[in-house]
Amino acid sequence: MARQVISTEKDKKIMCKWGNVITFKKMNPRSTKATFQVDRCIAPAVKALNKVQLYTIASCCGHGKRPGNIVLADGREIFIIPNYDMSRKVDEFLNQIIAREK
Repeated sequence: MARQVISTEKDKKIMCKWGNVITFKKMNPRSTKATFQVDRCIAPAVKALNKVQLYTIASCCGHGKRPGNIVLADGREIFIIPNYDMSRKVDEFLNQIIAREK
């Protein structure tokens, strides 16, 4: 099966390039690190989540090459889908996986 391109040129411009990060002081009280780096284009979302005590432990915007994600300390994961059409495809794919597991 051929690998599909999951984002458009417009999506690649929305997401930052690898290495374009912001360094934050520790927000998660359980973290052993004094600082952490977050991709610049999703830093406001990560900061807002931590501010309301939805502590994050990892994140990546996907850099226009794949969907991004924000991993919460409680085990949940938030996906960052670059556009509506791609979001519908991901939703359809997840529904197929769920149907197979029933």
